[in-house]
Formats: sequence, C-alpha cells, structure tokens
Amino acid sequence: MKVFARITQYNPVLLVCDSGALNLPPLSGKLPIQANDACIAIRNATANGLPVRLLVSDEFVARPGELVCTRRLATPNRALIVTTVLLETFAAVVTRRTQSLVRIYANDPLVPDRIVVVVGEHMQP
Repeated sequence: MKVFARITQYNPVLLVCDSGALNLPPLSGKLPIQANDACIAIRNATANGLPVRLLVSDEFVARPGELVCTRRLATPNRALIVTTVLLETFAAVVTRRTQSLVRIYANDPLVPDRIVVVVGEHMQP
C-alpha cells in the first residue's frame, strides 16, 4: 500500500498517530520532530510557503533522504493515520499489531519538503 499526497496549504506540523486517539506530544520549541508513545509530530516546509510531498507506505520505497525518526507507536485500534493538527487526514495504514514500528525519512532535517513514512516491521535495505 502506498499513498501519495502533495500538501500545499499551510500545515506546518504533520502527525503520525493511532487512528482513534490523538495524544499529541508537547509541541514546544524548535525541534523538527517531537514524539511520545502514541504520536510523532513532524514540522515541514509549508511553514515557509513551500509545498510538501508526502509518501506513506507499508512496504519498501525509495527514500528522499536521511532517516530522521524510528519509533514504536501504540496502535490499540490497529491503524495509523497521517494527519494535520486540524485533523485533515492524508493517509491511513492498517496494522496487525498494537505496537507499530514507524520510520520517517526526510530530505531536510529541519524543514523537509519531501517526507516518507514507512510503517511495518520489515527492515529497510
């Protein structure tokens, strides 16, 4: 499963979290990625007026840059969503487990305009 999205509206923070619970990490400071056990918040380039290309997948994909986050998230509803703080959902991934491994790749560690979110237990080549 692969979902592509082009984000052109001002959405400076993307959230990767369980589909039923929006347990936000503290969104303070200037850190590009903030996370807790249930959610990952990713700052992106729409804050600078640039469009962002987003790819969400549960399989191997070409990555646009460096691995910026690896985290195991609680997924009691067995589904992860990628959404904005205004709850505009860009993608949903059904998982088999109540804990899901999430890897996030970005072309820029501070304000990326290309983001890949990979959900799953498989190892990346």
